Amino acid sequence: MAASSRDHVTSVPSPSCARGSCPYGADALMLRKAAEELREQLGDEEFSRLLDAGLAMAPDDAVQFSFDALARRHSASLTRTVPTAEEPT
Repeated sequence: MAASSRDHVTSVPSPSCARGSCPYGADALMLRKAAEELREQLGDEEFSRLLDAGLAMAPDDAVQFSFDALARRHSASLTRTVPTAEEPT
């Protein structure tokens, strides 16, 4: 029986598992830790809701979503002020 994307590495979804190429080693460990941290911060219900939404995305939509998130993060980092030597941190 093939593993579902939800069943691999303790609820860490991987669309590549559906195609037979599940993450392993350091990649699997990193994904498992990230999922555990997100589940802790979001709670089980919200984590599951967002997980299902992500799994329902078409691959191209998931890539675009990731690019948009990176752009928002980059934009936010540009608007932060950096303290000068005279300003306390």
